[in-house]
Amino acid sequence: MPETVDVHFDFRSPYAYFAAVRIARGDAILPPGVTWRCQPVSINVLLNLQAGREPTAPYADPLAPAKRQYVFEDVRHCGAHYGIPFMLPNPLRPNTVPAMAAFELLEADIDAQRRFLPAVFDAIWRQQKDVGDPRMLAEIAKGADVDVAVIDRALTHEAQNDLIARSARLYETVGVFGVPTFIWNKERFFGVDRLDMVCAAVAKARAAA
Repeated sequence: MPETVDVHFDFRSPYAYFAAVRIARGDAILPPGVTWRCQPVSINVLLNLQAGREPTAPYADPLAPAKRQYVFEDVRHCGAHYGIPFMLPNPLRPNTVPAMAAFELLEADIDAQRRFLPAVFDAIWRQQKDVGDPRMLAEIAKGADVDVAVIDRALTHEAQNDLIARSARLYETVGVFGVPTFIWNKERFFGVDRLDMVCAAVAKARAAA
């Protein structure tokens, strides 16, 4: 069984989007026998837990206005630096829980996950589609040749509660506090700018083995 680098992501994160594109186009190459494994996690849950709130508490912006403005500037800088086109989402904070629940439900079909992931990211960050709309999400799944029945299942309380519980567990046991977070050999690397560092760490460990 190949080793994996877990990529914890939320479709709502521009940095997770940049990471996904960089991995897909070969900017970050792992040694033979090591693969990327994408794992959905709710950024809302992570932010709530960090602030001492219940996992499903209403969203509260954790950033001061000046820092929030910087984030918008940083996203623009990152897009230009990595050569990745994007547009701000519409709505600005789309509900990505159904899409992430659907991705998790596709766990047994890796090929379907690999088609669904870029389709959702592109819908949000290039096409400004509202993935929180079940009908739109079903269209995205169909366009990615993914069984649209998974969207109906993703809309259930059971599927979404599983995602919430998973996110809380990752925060409490692994220390995932934001996205994208890469975990390999119990080590954490946070942020799209850590991709090269992850690959270097894996390569170094492989060379020393």
